[in-house]
Amino acid sequence: MKHFSILAVSTLAAVVAAQSAPNFAVQVQTNLRVDFLKSSTSVSPAGLLLPRDDVLDAPNAYGPADATEEATYILFMVDEDVDTGNGPRVQLLHYFLPNLVGIKHKLSVQPGASDATTAVGADYVEPGPPPGDIAYRYTLLLYPQPANFSVPAAYASFSPPANVNVRYPFNMSGLAEAAGLGQPIAANWIPCHRQQHHC
Repeated sequence: MKHFSILAVSTLAAVVAAQSAPNFAVQVQTNLRVDFLKSSTSVSPAGLLLPRDDVLDAPNAYGPADATEEATYILFMVDEDVDTGNGPRVQLLHYFLPNLVGIKHKLSVQPGASDATTAVGADYVEPGPPPGDIAYRYTLLLYPQPANFSVPAAYASFSPPANVNVRYPFNMSGLAEAAGLGQPIAANWIPCHRQQHHC
């Protein structure tokens, strides 16, 4: 029984510390500061429920405290709960922003950064689960951008996506592995439920 208690406590601590959405394929322990400027709201703690009007515009992300113009990052926002009506729920790519560098901790796009890529991102699509469905979960992930980063051929349709319909099914962990991104350095997430008018 003693061993079970220790295991239960350590498992609970890991769950509490996770900054990605529950059950998301990529779990991260470090919090990514994310601000939605329309309402001047920071998503803190991770999983904070926000009014939907607050998330209509793309968020600002903040890198590590030591972020400089020498380090380049990529930001992704992924919905893990899309119901296609045909089998298990799938991921949808809501945002893909490469060439981010830190200037006073806040990240901004710098096409001329030292590790800049010519890969085209995916414009922000605001959360919008269909009425009557479950609360969808949206995870934001910040990865270090490797030198010579390019979008793998299997994911070329996402960069840039022609329309929302080609943004799914997406596979965040699959893209990260194929592109050699390694592990994300920080994450955050928001839930969204249309009937509650909150995200």
